[in-house]
Amino acid sequence: MNDLPKLEDVKDSDRIMPGDGILPLRDFFRTLKKIGYDGPLSVELFNEDYWNKPACETTRVAFERLRGLCYVTEER
Repeated sequence: MNDLPKLEDVKDSDRIMPGDGILPLRDFFRTLKKIGYDGPLSVELFNEDYWNKPACETTRVAFERLRGLCYVTEER
C-alpha cells in the first residue's frame, strides 16, 4: 500500500505515504470492506526520504495514515 504524487512518469521512488497523494484510496478501502476483506495490510515505501528517517517515526506515520483511511471508510 502506498500513494502517488502524480500519475505520469512514476517510479518506485515516487511512492509516498497512503493518503498523501492522488490515488482514490478511500474508494479502495470501501471496496475491501464491501467484499469482506479483513486480512493484513502493508505499507511499501521505496522513497529514500523515508529510509533516512528513524524507523519508529516512519512506522508511526504509516500506521496513522492507514488507520485514518480505514476509520474514514467505516464511518462513511
